[in-house]
Amino acid sequence: MMTTIGEWVMRHACQQLHDWRQAHLKLPGRLAINVSAQQFDHPDFIDRTADIIRSADVTPQSLEMELTENSVAVDPERATQVLHAFRKMGMGLALDDFGMGYSSLTYLRQFEVHKLKIDGSFIQKMVELDSERIIVATIVGMARTLGLRTLAEGVETTEQAEMLAELGCESAQGFLFGYPVAADEFAREWLGKPAEKEPA
Repeated sequence: MMTTIGEWVMRHACQQLHDWRQAHLKLPGRLAINVSAQQFDHPDFIDRTADIIRSADVTPQSLEMELTENSVAVDPERATQVLHAFRKMGMGLALDDFGMGYSSLTYLRQFEVHKLKIDGSFIQKMVELDSERIIVATIVGMARTLGLRTLAEGVETTEQAEMLAELGCESAQGFLFGYPVAADEFAREWLGKPAEKEPA
């Protein structure tokens, strides 16, 4: 059912982005959407995704697709075609959980991604363990050399955030910054939506 669920998520995410813009609430950057391996492997994935975006009346440039290493490494030739099509549309492309999969570094440039998301398992122990910090530093340095952005997942402490900044990691996500919330609460906290007035 992952393909069906994935399309439902994508449809609702695009509709939410449309609703925010209709309400004059601007989301800085792109709205990131996780894509499952099963969804990515569907032969009509490109066309279905394009249809969802058109139906919601949002621009591809406002979206970022997050794909795991494993989902794109199974069939690199097809993955390259799909990612090239999305990049041509103007979407952002992020390789999720980087460092935990088995994709070859040879394909990194070929996949035309914009961003590497460093897996949270490296972040959790990077303050205490030199080995984890070296891995993170290596990923950040490699990404910079290739012209890619980096985002650290699972950041939970100020020490982790400060160390990532010192290493040159551009962005981070995790419980240090916030917990998952409903769309309405997110809009109030981050997009400047006025709080609803209590009934008199």
